[in-house]
Amino acid sequence: MSKIAGIDVGGTFTDLILVDDVTGEVKLAKVPTTVDNQAFGVLAALDATGADAAGLAAIIHGTTTTTNAMLERKIAKVGLITTRGFRDVLELGRRTRPKAYGMTGTFVPLIPRELRFEVAERMDAEGNVLTPLDEAAVEAAARALMAAASTAASSSGVSTSPSASIRSATSKRNSRGISGTKVPVRP
Repeated sequence: MSKIAGIDVGGTFTDLILVDDVTGEVKLAKVPTTVDNQAFGVLAALDATGADAAGLAAIIHGTTTTTNAMLERKIAKVGLITTRGFRDVLELGRRTRPKAYGMTGTFVPLIPRELRFEVAERMDAEGNVLTPLDEAAVEAAARALMAAASTAASSSGVSTSPSASIRSATSKRNSRGISGTKVPVRP
């Protein structure tokens, strides 16, 4: 399994790039997005490249439609679990303020502060673990988000470690009573 697929689901089209790590071959696909069930568009894009989903080493997935829905505030109540020290980054962004250099005006962050939780975890610029992920804190934050009726949770931070991201996702699943999910990790 040497092939990796990168997929973006947009409002009109679903785009896919398929890369074979061994041969260097690259295939592209652009298919109509299937609005009723976006998975069908993803599968159509995979079919267009001749890729077998079961034979892929990894799928890297992004959804422009979800990002846009969040930016337009047309999405479910969302919470954020982030690296300690980064809780307020969404509010501190300068380009989204009505008056970037003033202290007046109103600004409503995408995720309210009470739905943003911090957990201990830190990586250096080379990806070395400085502070290991506090999985118990991730589970506690996920439980707090569920108690606040958040219907979606996102993890963000400076981590470049795939294993830390997977452990975070597993901790969130465990807090919801979901178990048995296996996620392959590439070194």
